[in-house]
Amino acid sequence: MLRRQQLEKRINTTVRTITLGSLLGLSLSKSVLAGPSNIVPDNTLGAGKNSIVTPNYQNKPIEVITGGSQNGPNLFHSFTQFNVSTGRGAYFYIVNPSTANVLVRVTGPNSSNINGTLGTFGNATPNLFLMNPNGIIFGAGASLDLGGAFIATTANAIGFGTNGNFSATQPQQPSALLTIQPSALFINKLNPVPTIVNESTATSYAPNTILNNNSNASFNGLQVANGQNLSLIGGDVSLQGGQITAPGGSIQLGGLSSNGTIGINSDGSLNYPTGVNLSNVTLSGGAQVNVASGGAGSITINANNVTLSGASSLNAGIASGQGNTNAQAGDIT
Repeated sequence: MLRRQQLEKRINTTVRTITLGSLLGLSLSKSVLAGPSNIVPDNTLGAGKNSIVTPNYQNKPIEVITGGSQNGPNLFHSFTQFNVSTGRGAYFYIVNPSTANVLVRVTGPNSSNINGTLGTFGNATPNLFLMNPNGIIFGAGASLDLGGAFIATTANAIGFGTNGNFSATQPQQPSALLTIQPSALFINKLNPVPTIVNESTATSYAPNTILNNNSNASFNGLQVANGQNLSLIGGDVSLQGGQITAPGGSIQLGGLSSNGTIGINSDGSLNYPTGVNLSNVTLSGGAQVNVASGGAGSITINANNVTLSGASSLNAGIASGQGNTNAQAGDIT
């Protein structure tokens, strides 16, 4: 087990020098949990800005991730491998209360396998971007524990207007100009075309969560907070019995099968290019996409072919026992 002094030395490479205790409220015990997730930072963010992984937070099967490069409201993290093991959690700790977006890139050659909980906690509730051009697979036990929107993409880079981009295939230190909202997903297709797969059927918070550690709230598969957006943007997107839930929010599925740029609007909606081949979206084995709530809630799919089989469904509208006489549901587009 790492000694407390060693852990403090690692944590002190964050934006400001603070002790381990004041940063995380970390309580260490004599026992050590085995088998941390395979999360390996790279060294592409610049001197003193590497992502830092601390295992077994509060003696739970959780990896807490600190460090990174803070540029205005954007916090950048970079890894050669990013996987979350079954029954474990991976959480990004937010020091700066003005953080609006956490942007995570995977620069290695392998896909990401998310089989546990992925989340954020700390002094803000930012949106979380997970970018791996080699594919992302959410296993049956995958879940989300965060307050903002979630965007998983196999794009090569995330653009920031004319100020530059944050690339996974040509990783460089993020420019100091990357202080505006993300504006685009740049897709340069690999062969074979990478996919996003969701098999998540998780239905209750595990004891290894942070934000909902003492909550009795239930959820369904990959779920964001009420009114938030959840986007899976590929390559092909396949829900193999998996569930995606955004009560009263927006769910967006789709992608490109050839090179192109997908624009990101200020409200998180997407603009697809014209004259570019779209990828496919498949729901099978009872997969569900659900935005039903007391009002609002929309589902948007941009694809060449959309396939629903095995009692799979897209669900919007006013949920049972919710809403009022003036409530208005969103659209399935």
